[in-house]
Amino acid sequence: MTKYSLPFLPVWIFLLFPYFQLHLSLPEASRPIRDAAHFSLGLDEVFTKYHSWTTILLFLVSYLSSHGWSQNHYPILKRLRKAKKHGLRLLSEFFAARQDGFAAGQRAIRFSKRIRMNSDHLAWKIIFFFSLIMSLGPVLKIFGQNFRIFGFPIPLPYALFYYLFPGFTGFRTPSRFIVLTLLAAVIIIGFYLKPLFEKLKLKTKFIFILLLLSLLLLEADLPLKGYPVNINTHPVYEQVKALPPEAVILELPIKLWNMPDHEIESIRSLYSLTHHHRRLGGFSGFATKTWIDLVEKINTHGLNPENIEKLKSFGVTHVIENNTLSPL
Repeated sequence: MTKYSLPFLPVWIFLLFPYFQLHLSLPEASRPIRDAAHFSLGLDEVFTKYHSWTTILLFLVSYLSSHGWSQNHYPILKRLRKAKKHGLRLLSEFFAARQDGFAAGQRAIRFSKRIRMNSDHLAWKIIFFFSLIMSLGPVLKIFGQNFRIFGFPIPLPYALFYYLFPGFTGFRTPSRFIVLTLLAAVIIIGFYLKPLFEKLKLKTKFIFILLLLSLLLLEADLPLKGYPVNINTHPVYEQVKALPPEAVILELPIKLWNMPDHEIESIRSLYSLTHHHRRLGGFSGFATKTWIDLVEKINTHGLNPENIEKLKSFGVTHVIENNTLSPL
């Protein structure tokens, strides 16, 4: 790890904490490992789904160019690589190079910079390969099918994390690790291209950047598709704004993700950005059995005494029904 990558460690722990807390407070929210397998990337999808061929090709070109460039411009590096096989000869080669005079000293300085840069590379390479492998999920898939040897699927490290690391059972979509892979890839590309880019003429740099931006814009498929939604808040939410800060609201009817007009739940989440009150509900592709049962009971029997008691146990204080606000 380096000073550049260390800040990401607490961020990663912070992002994992809600899943760990959910694992302890609501075991029902844990996802079966079959879900993780379903929502992971197949090996072929790494190159075909949601990804940029511009980034992939640039990564490969920068890697190959950097390795060819380093061998041509750092002959001392080749000498030291050979010396690794002979133990202490590594040190003798290094100090011998420094005794050759100013030129050798300059090469030694460049070599030390190269070593530091390689250490930065290593941290991001670890992040790159770790997140890439994790995005493949618990078993290896190709073209939508589990890849098997002698009838057995090939397990991947994600399965180990699922069973041994608290919080991972709350993940549903391992494929999202590919976003971290992309971040690491872009930083590695920067490391690889920086020495080469510095040697280019200004005009060449401009052409290169223009070409790169053009390719990225072509991949973006502009203009982006939009979905018009009426998010004008109903006047009832002005009344919600006036409620005490500790108020929790429930909006009826409740919609699960597989119900008609379920989009209203995401709109209600937008409303909460204006009235700033907590609400029971939300929009997700996953719901626990407890929540599904409660929604079905409320939608079937309304606010009968049993349902009211249950809602109060969740902290609900007010209900919006037919655009009318009333205390629970």
